[in-house]
Amino acid sequence: MFKEPLTFSFKNQDYGGIFLILALLALGGIAVNSATEGTKLESYSSREWIYISISIVALCLALYIPYTIWIEYGYILYGFVMVMLFLLPLFGKNVAGSRSWLNLGLFSFQPSEIAKPFTILALCSFIRDEDTNRFTLRDFSILFMLIAIPFTMTILQPDFGTAVTFLSLVPAVIIFSDLKLKEILKIAAVGFSIAAILFGFAWFSFFKPYQKERVLTFLNPSRDPQKAGYQVNQAKIAVGSGKFFGKGLHSGTQNRLKFLPAPHTDFIFAVIGEELGFVGTSFVVILFTILLSKFLTIGENSKTKEGSFLCIAAFCLFLLHISVNIGMVLGLFPIMGIPLPFLSYGGSFLVTSSFLSGLVLNVASEQY
Repeated sequence: MFKEPLTFSFKNQDYGGIFLILALLALGGIAVNSATEGTKLESYSSREWIYISISIVALCLALYIPYTIWIEYGYILYGFVMVMLFLLPLFGKNVAGSRSWLNLGLFSFQPSEIAKPFTILALCSFIRDEDTNRFTLRDFSILFMLIAIPFTMTILQPDFGTAVTFLSLVPAVIIFSDLKLKEILKIAAVGFSIAAILFGFAWFSFFKPYQKERVLTFLNPSRDPQKAGYQVNQAKIAVGSGKFFGKGLHSGTQNRLKFLPAPHTDFIFAVIGEELGFVGTSFVVILFTILLSKFLTIGENSKTKEGSFLCIAAFCLFLLHISVNIGMVLGLFPIMGIPLPFLSYGGSFLVTSSFLSGLVLNVASEQY
C-alpha cells in the first residue's frame, strides 16, 4: 500500500533553522511567563514550558522521519483529523462559545489546529501523484475541496479565526500551479466574489454579536472604545508605552494592572512591545522574516515538487498568522483570535507549528 518503509533520517540538517525555531520557542516561553507571572494565570507559564517540550519532540519527529514518509501517509492523517472535526459537534468541549476542543481527560486539544499540517500533507500527496505543476480544472477542484472541508467544519464550530487560516493554502496552490498572471487574476476575482458571498452569508447566519462588533469597530475605531474597541486600544497603548527599549520584563503596567486583555495569547506581541520596546518587537519581526525567507529558499531548492509545495504552503500559513496577529495588535486588522506562531500561549498550535516547521527543515536536509 505504501511506497516507502517507515525509516528515520539522520542526514545533515539545517542547524541554523533548528536554532531559529528553538530561539522563538524560548522567547515565547519567556514572554508568556512575563505576561502571566503574579496574576491568576500564573500556572499557564509552567504549562507553556510543558507545551514547548512536547513541541520540541514534534519538531524532532518531523525532522528525522523523511518528509516523503509523512506525505505517503498524508491522506490517512487527513482522514483521521477530519473524523475528529466531524465528532466535535457531538463530543466537543465548549470554550468561549466555540465547540472546538476535544477533551481526552488528561488533556484537551484543538483538532482544527492539527488539521492545518495534515491538510498540507494531503495536498502534497495529491501533488506528488500529478505529472505536471499546471493543474486542470479537475485538479483545482480536488485541491480546493481538500481545503474547503476543514475550513467549513471549523467555521461551523464556530471558530472564524482558525477557519480563515485554512484559506492561506489557496494562494499556495495558485502560486505553485505556475499559472500566468492573467489566469491568477481571474481566479482571484472569482475567489473574492465567493469570499464576499460567504462573508455576507456568515454575517447574517453564523457571526455572533461580539464578532460583528469587532468588524464594525475595526472599520470605525471610535465606535465603542470601552467595549468592542477596548482590546485594540489597550494593545496600542501597551506597544506605544514601551517606546524604544521597553519597560523591562515583568514591568509592563498595561499588563500588570490588567488593562491588556488576553496578554498571553492573542496579544502577546503587545506584551513584548511594552516590556522590550521597539528593539524587542523589531527582533521578533526579524526572526520571523528570516524564518519565512528560509521557507521560500528551501522550497525553491527542493528536489521534489511536493517538497516545494510543502514549503510554499507553510510560508503562506505562517505569513497569514504573523501578519494578522501583529496587525490585530496595531489595529490594522479586526480581532480574529489568530495566535502568533511560537510565541502565543497554547499547546495545539505550538505543537503543530513546530511540527510543520520541522517538515520544512526536513525538506532542506535533502539538499545536503
